Amino acid sequence: MEVNKQMIKNEVNNIFRTSGMPNATYVVRENGRYENEIEDALLAHGKVCIITGASKTGKTSLYTKVLSDNHLTAIKLRGGSDTRNDYYAQIQSAINGRTNNEDPKNMIDLMKEKSKVLVIEDFQYFNDENKKLIAMLCKEFVDEMMTVIVVTTAHRVADITEIRPDLMGRVSHVDVQSWRSDDLKEIAQLGFNKLEITIDDDIIDLIASESVGLPIITQSVCQRMVIGGLKDCSTLKEMLLTEIDVRKALNLTAIQDYIHFEKILKIFNRLLKDYEYQLWSKVVSAFMEDPIEFSLNVEQLRDRMERVDTHDDPGMHAVPVDTGALVTQMGLMPELKRQKPPLIEWVAETEELHIIEPTFLFYIRWKKPRTKISPVTQKSIEILKALRSYPRQRNQENVREIV
Repeated sequence: MEVNKQMIKNEVNNIFRTSGMPNATYVVRENGRYENEIEDALLAHGKVCIITGASKTGKTSLYTKVLSDNHLTAIKLRGGSDTRNDYYAQIQSAINGRTNNEDPKNMIDLMKEKSKVLVIEDFQYFNDENKKLIAMLCKEFVDEMMTVIVVTTAHRVADITEIRPDLMGRVSHVDVQSWRSDDLKEIAQLGFNKLEITIDDDIIDLIASESVGLPIITQSVCQRMVIGGLKDCSTLKEMLLTEIDVRKALNLTAIQDYIHFEKILKIFNRLLKDYEYQLWSKVVSAFMEDPIEFSLNVEQLRDRMERVDTHDDPGMHAVPVDTGALVTQMGLMPELKRQKPPLIEWVAETEELHIIEPTFLFYIRWKKPRTKISPVTQKSIEILKALRSYPRQRNQENVREIV
């Protein structure tokens, strides 16, 4: 039985993947727009294809899929090399395991012969000197009709062309947006169909809406739901997943995958004065309110902060928040500008508060269990699970024990 369950877990982990290429649950978005744009740059021969987008939006999976479809493989460069020759040594080592500083043109010709593509990941972390070296390499590759892929979270595509103005007109920009809810639903549905697990649309909707636009969270939540469900049944076909299972998986994903935010919050909290801490606590709580939002204008922020006051005591009246005072306080809160990494940003011009890091929003919403299931609903779910666990006998004694 344990061996069988381990095999099922391996299958689940392979379908709902939280690292590497998600082959079983790969979703083509916007009619293949991103894949087509990357492929166009590759086939143009002699472009710098800059792929930008927030962290964890699937940029690596995108170019990996396109390269695979075109029978190409990536050679990835790491930062920290001191000279142009050091970077070419990295390329040579990736091709044939040697680092004897062969002529760069020979290296480029060898990459063409072996269907390799140069990829620079995490360009935003390169220092200025390394960025200059990478820009020089890009120019040399482009001159030899080789496309280079540069992946970054920064949206300053101009960085490359400012360093090398002669690359203007030879840069192709692919800006990867956050995932829409419907696309995240498709990830979940593909995976559950592959595992032959029947699941309600409402549950799929909850997973997608709470994944803050990130496929990695959808994958992780689905994976934890199924593996957690194995405790109550021996096969996937017997499994009955409910809203309770989703909420448990969301909470586990937050506290296991994104617990580093707790340390950041504690450090940040220690830097705040008493009145700042009270304001910051309410601001964070405002983003925990439903529906999920990445930005709040001052009116929305005020309404949510007033609502937060009534949670501990439903009979308590909300404490009114003065909008003018709130705007002033947010603008004067210096620690908001010194966050490392930046998590929340107050824009004084529009009087709006923005979540910069989506996983932070996910963490503050799910670091504590959020249960809204009524006792009657929970009891009904337990009865259904008992029936599903005994599909042939429908053992009424087991059901009566639960009731």
